[in-house]
Amino acid sequence: MPRKKKKLVGAKRKADTVVRRAFGEVQVIVSAMQKLKGYLDRELPKAYDMACKEHDIDPNGIRGNYKIFNQDETLQIDVSEQMGIAFDDILLNEAKKQLYDFIDDTLKDNAAFVADLVKSAFEASRGQLDSRKILHLLNGYLRYHIRHEKQNLHHRISSRI
Repeated sequence: MPRKKKKLVGAKRKADTVVRRAFGEVQVIVSAMQKLKGYLDRELPKAYDMACKEHDIDPNGIRGNYKIFNQDETLQIDVSEQMGIAFDDILLNEAKKQLYDFIDDTLKDNAAFVADLVKSAFEASRGQLDSRKILHLLNGYLRYHIRHEKQNLHHRISSRI
């Protein structure tokens, strides 16, 4: 025997009406967002490729984040394209070894603290390395060497004067 539907009254009736109407509006909004996403997926690459051609940039190169503006720059769209970074295990182990050697050679007193930072960057989480930490280490390592080379160059120049 089918169950008899209860008649809604008062606050329950109002709540039911609000929820049903809101759900209907959400469905309309989702449909419009899907349509907009399709438009942007088609048109943003075209705008990007045109901008690359105007500035003599290879449009097939690596894409990153970019912004496009309307004519008077009052409106903008930020595009963020995230690409995965894959590390070669052999090169990664070599980089780790070089960083450890660098730490041992240059930071004798503070080596334990810095070694912990380096080790944490090379730890895998759910089978994935934290590429952001590794790239930060690499940037710091490069900045140190650039600064060190500048100091050496300055010393060599000043010693010849």
